[in-house]
Amino acid sequence: MARTPIEYTDALAGNLSPIVLHDDHQLMLRFVSTFAGCQDPSWTQETPVCQWAGVTCTPETSGRVTAFQWVYKGCTGTPDLTHLPSRMQKLNINSNKFSGPANLTQLP
Repeated sequence: MARTPIEYTDALAGNLSPIVLHDDHQLMLRFVSTFAGCQDPSWTQETPVCQWAGVTCTPETSGRVTAFQWVYKGCTGTPDLTHLPSRMQKLNINSNKFSGPANLTQLP
């Protein structure tokens, strides 16, 4: 299933033309919504995903999310791996208190 890009304008930077983003922001919002007890204030709709705590984006992937690291944060819940960006190469959420099954066949 093809993912639809999201468009927004970066008015703060004086750029009023649409910037096309892949849906990494929405996917990451869904993914971290499964975390309990460790939400970071930067994880919002208003904050660009590449500025989120724990997120790495690279110019080589046109600003797409390539890594997420959130260790020793006391997180609980059951992360839903279906909500990971397709360009993500590294995921490190160890040393938390997640529970439930982690179905690795769900990885994009």
